[in-house]
Amino acid sequence: MTYLISRFLIKVFAKLFWSFETHDIDRVPAKGAVIIAGNHASYMDPPLVGCCVKRKLWFVARKTLFRNKFMGKYLKMIQAMPIDNKAADVGALKMILKKLKEGEGIVIFPEGTRSTDGKIQDPKLGIGAIVLKTGVPVVPAYIRNSYNAWPRDSKTPRFGVKVKVYYGNLLQFKQIAKPSKEEIEDVSIRIMKEIEALREGAS
Repeated sequence: MTYLISRFLIKVFAKLFWSFETHDIDRVPAKGAVIIAGNHASYMDPPLVGCCVKRKLWFVARKTLFRNKFMGKYLKMIQAMPIDNKAADVGALKMILKKLKEGEGIVIFPEGTRSTDGKIQDPKLGIGAIVLKTGVPVVPAYIRNSYNAWPRDSKTPRFGVKVKVYYGNLLQFKQIAKPSKEEIEDVSIRIMKEIEALREGAS
């Protein structure tokens, strides 16, 4: 219930203050394991990517957000999973793989942290490793203007900015039990290039 209420309130908030829109959201599969991979420039990127998707999703969130007892409890109620983005987090990786094996959808930001200037950053290798180990399809997503709506150096949002989320075509990758570093890098880079392509085509 907390998930559904939060999703509804985020959608209303975003539409009222940011004229929020989504494009090609039907490209997100209605069921089955899937990863939605987006650019990351704002506090609001996770809820913006997920608030209009009809199915429930899981979100990968940095571990420090769970330090506060009440915030941590709330994040778990809306299906957020803690991850240490400054080190190899084996526990978080196992949880992600478990959820994908169960047929869940997970939102992951390949850059690992929010951009300091709104520009798309290079991807970390985690996304490529997860995709190749599972063979799970990926939907690239580009969040336009989220940096201007709420940048990482601001404690409050900025209203009147038009924010949109563009969803790309489903990407399929062959499952590899023990992928090489080069294969992981290639997949990670390809996913980011698809996100950049959505940015270039955004209007």
